[in-house]
Amino acid sequence: MDLVSPLSSGQPMVLSTPTKSEASETDRTETENSVYVPPEINENEINNLVKSEPVYRIDNFSAYYYGKAQAENTDLIFRKGWVAIYDKKTNTELIKLYSNELAFDLHGGKVLANILNIPYGEQSLIQYQDYNFDGIKDLAIMDGQNSCYHGPSFKIYLANNRSFHLNEDFTKLAQGGCGMFNLDPAKKMIFTMFKSGCCWHQYSNYIVENNVPKVVYIETVDASQDESGKVSIVTTTERLVGGKWEKKTVTD
Repeated sequence: MDLVSPLSSGQPMVLSTPTKSEASETDRTETENSVYVPPEINENEINNLVKSEPVYRIDNFSAYYYGKAQAENTDLIFRKGWVAIYDKKTNTELIKLYSNELAFDLHGGKVLANILNIPYGEQSLIQYQDYNFDGIKDLAIMDGQNSCYHGPSFKIYLANNRSFHLNEDFTKLAQGGCGMFNLDPAKKMIFTMFKSGCCWHQYSNYIVENNVPKVVYIETVDASQDESGKVSIVTTTERLVGGKWEKKTVTD
């Protein structure tokens, strides 16, 4: 779903060279924001595996860009392959990501962008939304299955000054939770979910300040059993109010 209409001008047209992803310092949401480091990717091996396979054009997300994807021929759900972004006017390749574990479905023989069934449903290889709420759409590109419980993960490229830039802070949110994060453009908020086992879940809300996501609310729900088998639901909320954290715990 297209959440923000493209602007008539100021859309990025050229990709800046992305820097290598590095893990950031831990913070109060260390569990949710930690970045999983996937196994080393061998681009030459992937190119050899996919060279005879069909290349899918992904053309349903932008008036300015289109994508391509190619993956190995296997019955496995997760396949080695690559995803790329191109400029429609010049056909210039702007971004190309290789992955050991891509997952995508065909819809009438086509690969579609912007399908986002959070947290466990289909999530497209390419998402094109305004993640930092500046009025210009950005890109999220699947780089594997590095989020919780081997779920889809993405690298986030923010649009700025007619270029895309890999952003580590937004990428952390798309790596450490359960799949891609969700958006509320009207409230300018980002939502993530993380879980551990069947009975522990954490939900976090972020605003964007100075182009950086900032957590302002965390809700943790623990529904574990004690030794007697009794289940107690412990809900802990942490809310940032006036620059200070307020914490409340309720047991049911």
